Amino acid sequence: MAPGPRRRVLQGLSKDVLCISQENKTAKTVQHVWMMQEQLTHDRFLDLKHLVDYSGLGRSTLKKLIASGQIPAYAPTGKLLVKLSDYNAFVERHRVQAFDKVTEIVDGVMAEIRNGK
Repeated sequence: MAPGPRRRVLQGLSKDVLCISQENKTAKTVQHVWMMQEQLTHDRFLDLKHLVDYSGLGRSTLKKLIASGQIPAYAPTGKLLVKLSDYNAFVERHRVQAFDKVTEIVDGVMAEIRNGK
């Protein structure tokens, strides 16, 4: 059944849950938001352009991380693809202990100030 003229269905998402009103562009149900989060966090593949947008890292930085094997990538058609869960796992492996890092930075700055640099 086709949606009415005032409604459209987001591509690739369930018609029952994910219809959005063209007038207010607001999600009709909480399930809509949940389903969109699920789609972003599961094993979805992103090309380099979309991974740059998602990660905030530069294209060359991502290419270096992929080339070094730190982020696994796939190229079934010659175009680099990264599994979102692989990228997220890479980020989580590099978690910084906030207090320790802040203390280290402050101590370094204070040492430079004391030494007159």
